[in-house]
Amino acid sequence: MLCETCIQMLGGGVEELEAGTYSFVSPYHSRTDTLRNSREAGCSICAPLAETLRQDLDLFQDQELPTVPALEPVWKYGSAVHRLDFVRSNRDVRTFILWPANDDEPWAHQPTHHNGQTNKIFEMAQKWLSRCQCAKFWDANGPKWYPRRLLDIQNVKRNISAQNEESNFPSAENEGLNESTVRLVESQLCDLETQQNDRYVTLSHCWGKPENVKNHLKLTVDNEEKLSTNGIQLGAFPETFRDAILFASRLEKVGYIWIDSLCIKQRNASIDDGKDAQRDWLEQSRVMDRIYGKSFLNIAATSAEDGNGGLYLNHRPKHTWDDLVYLNLERCIHDHVPGEECTTCAKRWKLIDVSFWRDLDNAPLNRRGWVVQERCLASRVLHFCVGHVVWECCEFNGVEGHPAEIPIFDTKNEQIQERSGLKSSNPEIARQRLMTLANQGHKGPADLYLYEFWKNIVDTYSRTQLSFSNDKLIALSGTARWFSTHTKSKYVAGMWEQYLECQLLWRVEPVYKNGAFLRNVISRRRHDRAPSFSWTSIDAPQGIVYGEAANYVAGKGAALLFKVVDWCVELSDPANEFGLIQNGCGYVQLEVHYLKRIKLQELEPSYRVLYGWLLDDDPFLEFHPNVFLDAPKIDKGIFSEEAEIYCVPAAWEGRIDRHAQHLVCFLLKLTGAQEEHLTFRRIGLTKLSDFLEHLTQEFLLKERMTQRILIM
Repeated sequence: MLCETCIQMLGGGVEELEAGTYSFVSPYHSRTDTLRNSREAGCSICAPLAETLRQDLDLFQDQELPTVPALEPVWKYGSAVHRLDFVRSNRDVRTFILWPANDDEPWAHQPTHHNGQTNKIFEMAQKWLSRCQCAKFWDANGPKWYPRRLLDIQNVKRNISAQNEESNFPSAENEGLNESTVRLVESQLCDLETQQNDRYVTLSHCWGKPENVKNHLKLTVDNEEKLSTNGIQLGAFPETFRDAILFASRLEKVGYIWIDSLCIKQRNASIDDGKDAQRDWLEQSRVMDRIYGKSFLNIAATSAEDGNGGLYLNHRPKHTWDDLVYLNLERCIHDHVPGEECTTCAKRWKLIDVSFWRDLDNAPLNRRGWVVQERCLASRVLHFCVGHVVWECCEFNGVEGHPAEIPIFDTKNEQIQERSGLKSSNPEIARQRLMTLANQGHKGPADLYLYEFWKNIVDTYSRTQLSFSNDKLIALSGTARWFSTHTKSKYVAGMWEQYLECQLLWRVEPVYKNGAFLRNVISRRRHDRAPSFSWTSIDAPQGIVYGEAANYVAGKGAALLFKVVDWCVELSDPANEFGLIQNGCGYVQLEVHYLKRIKLQELEPSYRVLYGWLLDDDPFLEFHPNVFLDAPKIDKGIFSEEAEIYCVPAAWEGRIDRHAQHLVCFLLKLTGAQEEHLTFRRIGLTKLSDFLEHLTQEFLLKERMTQRILIM
């Protein structure tokens, strides 16, 4: 439904501002109090817009609302398709698509009660499952792989089958289901492949805050025998687990579910079992790629903040109107011939919230670091979000209520594009995309598509959160192990030996907001987790930008100004090359040709930029502010007069002509010497413009002296 203000805005006509852009004759909300009322009433435009605005605007304080709506055609799909942007401070804060609706589509839909609605969810999931071919390995003959432990839900399945499913979706309130027993089983002892219900699903969920998790049901040394022998009644599970078990029990041939907290031993503070739980955790982490990759379906409690949230958050439709709106374009020009009927004026349109995908990626579950690999590795994921469900697989995306004939849109750099997420950017699809570029004349490494995929993973993963910082590498290990089967390259602390030089050029971007760089966004370095050359040593709220092989490997001329000669990483678990690093110990040995000492400066708040540097013996006295420091508040002493900071030219950025490129340089802090090699810790990167800083570029590259250095 729409509020009265939005109805009048869309129906009041438009005026052309400039070629292809229109404003509305009737205004949008001009104050936060009226927007707040419309949000609470459930307006399909105001509610999601308010959720975005409240991130940096206090909506509960009555004030003017500096947000302007704008309309323009999306020419890629014809002049009849429009984008509706709400702009604040010259940037888009929320984007909708208006897609022409068929004349015979009804304005209203009948609301259904909760059980009927959840039954519709199951029917929709069944349609997606039938269409998807990503898990066809379950239909193939031959042995199947199973996790070490699973929860046997066949007793629940039998009790559901015994009930009348025609009118009501089974829920825990149905008689007898709460008493259904779920048992923990060892897969090697059960001969699962011979059973009728031999499939298993996985559950992705938020554990919640530590104080809330303390008393949650979990597998420990002291209750393992009880869970295996007696089992546990369905009613004793947290609501999210209970909903997932009930949903999984309805799926064809599914008799088991894997839930991390109940299938991997957890430490119990009441007894000294830490070593046993740690040993089991390390063992299971080695096969995380298989646990999710071999599952029939991954059920994701995407919007629930903990185990008590359940799957069906706010899945009770309050309104009878669907997102079908009336848009009056009578005053727009387009190609309308006078005297003929205008095909785009005063018509009904489907309202599609394009920014919805940002909400999905920022949902409580998808902010968890562990979940990135769960989304990547599972052949298909069913997200349970607030008010709707979403499907992700390698073949297609699906959204509840989204018409199948309309593409699923997303925004990137404020441009409308069809959705391309973690699942749809798998190596095979990326390979096909690169082949298309090659046919268009693009020149680059034949396996570049793999590193495009890995960059996407790292950029996403680095923005997520972990309850335990030490999990940074292990939470990515399943994805890395799976990725290694495609690249055949050795793993180097979150990077790969092939094209390692390019990957070392990752950076931490400062956060820019309201015309200035923020000083209160603090990134942290963990020396005990990974060497400084690896991005996995950094925790940054804004994430990191991974180095691109495409930018340097395919460049003209000598794009790279250094090379990796050797590297070493000490593993905590020698059996898992993708796991933890012992005390963060490791190094890369680089052959470099240029090394200049500099002075790094932290600038006063009156400056718009945060940091800059000068050459120690700079004849030009040029100040260079294009700096990307890894963890400036944690890397002690880097701004002192005594600090030995060096600038090492590393690469010409980009695949274009050398004279239009930036010179990318490492910023390193000298820490000593080892076996005749100078040793450094990385502290960041800097870039020098060929247009404004060409004199410094030339000075840095003036005296070539090849030497080998170590970055620890």
